[in-house]
Amino acid sequence: MPKKIVFAFFNGESWGYLGCKKLLNDIQNFKCNQWADDKITCKDPERSGIEFSRIALDHIDAIVEVKQVGAIQPGSSS
Repeated sequence: MPKKIVFAFFNGESWGYLGCKKLLNDIQNFKCNQWADDKITCKDPERSGIEFSRIALDHIDAIVEVKQVGAIQPGSSS
């Protein structure tokens, strides 16, 4: 099976991996109770897109975590 790469950026990882835990929960359990007219957006619970629902957990081979990515201010010592 061809491999796919998924990039995800989360907030709240320093507080118990809140972002990735929510994504994994949504992949496994998400059910839209009310669709918007465009049939892409879920109104209840609100989601601007549900592309995450096409990710199969059993197809994930590896996860690379990158923490604390930021920019150094010009002129500062590192």
